[in-house]
Amino acid sequence: MLLHVIAKNSRDFCRSFVAILVKELSQQLKGIRFDEIEVSASRFTIHDSPFTISPFHHSPFTIHHSPFTISRFTIHHSPFHDSPFTIHHSPFTIHDSRFTIHHSRFTPLTTHNPEIMTTNFDTEQFNSIIKNRRTILPPLYEKGKIIPDETIWQILQNANYAPTHKHTEPWRFTVFTGEGLQYFAELQSNLYKKYAGEKFKEIKLKKLMDFPLMSSHVIAIGMKRNEENKVREIEEIEATACAVENMFLTAAAYGLGAYWTTGGITYFEEAKSFFDLGADDKLLGFFHIGYVARAIGEGYKRGDIKYKVKWINR
Repeated sequence: MLLHVIAKNSRDFCRSFVAILVKELSQQLKGIRFDEIEVSASRFTIHDSPFTISPFHHSPFTIHHSPFTISRFTIHHSPFHDSPFTIHHSPFTIHDSRFTIHHSRFTPLTTHNPEIMTTNFDTEQFNSIIKNRRTILPPLYEKGKIIPDETIWQILQNANYAPTHKHTEPWRFTVFTGEGLQYFAELQSNLYKKYAGEKFKEIKLKKLMDFPLMSSHVIAIGMKRNEENKVREIEEIEATACAVENMFLTAAAYGLGAYWTTGGITYFEEAKSFFDLGADDKLLGFFHIGYVARAIGEGYKRGDIKYKVKWINR
């Protein structure tokens, strides 16, 4: 998300302009998140200045007796480009001045999404994807057939839209493919031999070595604790599990096999550092993906949902 402002005025004007514009938009849009702001004028640039307004708080910009104001502006390539944004009650004026916001993307922080509310999705197809999703182990994949990177990125992108309390987005992924699969197979096998102790099993070691080499990609799943510990650990684990479910459903929609394993080195404290995880973080397993070599039969029959629900309507 990039806010790029071009103006023909001083550094103070740039600061004043961004502050008053953002404040006004925050009032009209009821909350906007800017991930990056770049202001360019008189050789003055601000990079990587993230802040969130809902309402407008913690702005790195201030206005003190500015002799300027904004009377006109244009937004291009924005989902709000048709909205009649105006600056009200401003004691500042700019005459005969032109400035433009290019490639601007605003993310509303409200829960209401008009696109979701007005789009008619194919609910039968969606329900079918959920019902027919299943775990498919690597021995059933087409060995050597590689899933395109763009498909893997889409799977990860969908994971990124999982629900997350206080927007901590705790999921972290490490992707192995190509020669990286051999590296991962050796890494987890060596860690397992070193730290499994009395739980060591030769058959499990063989799976740790073989399964990655049968897969197109293996994705390590991590839960990264927020530095301020905004929410309970269990909620961060739950959010990460939701992200993995999104991965499962996306893989199913693409007709791919997927397998989430929490065996092997998953709960070894000594393994965390290899996946950029700290002492307070969690390694939550590995997600194997591949093309399915042959048709798979129906999954096991689930128990009737009515026996798992208590329904209270009075």
